[in-house]
Amino acid sequence: MLVRGQNKTDWWRFAILPSAFYLGTLLYGSLLRLDRVWIMQLLFLMAAAVIYYYYRYTYFYLFRPVKYRVASIESLSLYANFFSFFFTVAGLYGIQSSLNAPLWQFILFLSLFTIAVLYQLLWANKLSVQESIVFLLVDVLVIIELAWSLAFWPVNYHIAGLTLAIMYYCLSNLTRLHLLHELDKNKIKTYLIYSAGILALLWLTAQWV
Repeated sequence: MLVRGQNKTDWWRFAILPSAFYLGTLLYGSLLRLDRVWIMQLLFLMAAAVIYYYYRYTYFYLFRPVKYRVASIESLSLYANFFSFFFTVAGLYGIQSSLNAPLWQFILFLSLFTIAVLYQLLWANKLSVQESIVFLLVDVLVIIELAWSLAFWPVNYHIAGLTLAIMYYCLSNLTRLHLLHELDKNKIKTYLIYSAGILALLWLTAQWV
């Protein structure tokens, strides 16, 4: 949980999530077909709503603590973090494939983005950077290796992005719970079983190229 009374000059930490979400929306939206304008509009409306509520909670947290509901930023971060990751990764896969850009550029950008969103997730849960830096770097390396492998899979960017996003969600939340000393066997089984089940369903129903 965030600590009330934090230095308000830490505005850049509060800006990570909305910036990542907006970036992901732009990347993903830019690849949607023009005959599906309503999907694009719905996507940007959702992004606007998420960013609005995030900054609303931030405002209450910093300036109107009486109105702030405990763990609002932390809860919103969990879901917005996942969607911003999915939109960004899917967009990067799509752009890299369309432009036939060098894979190392995709991996470099994804590395920086993953570091940023993972840092935001851990920071939102009041986890020290010094204590979590090793876990953060290990998670980033795992995500990058998975992303590199998925780049060669015969699937479209939607499936590749969603596959990596589910893996990211599972890994990042297991790391978060471990650092919060809230991880147990039941939670590990739950995350692994649900993630494996969703991935299996996704791959079985996906249209392979």
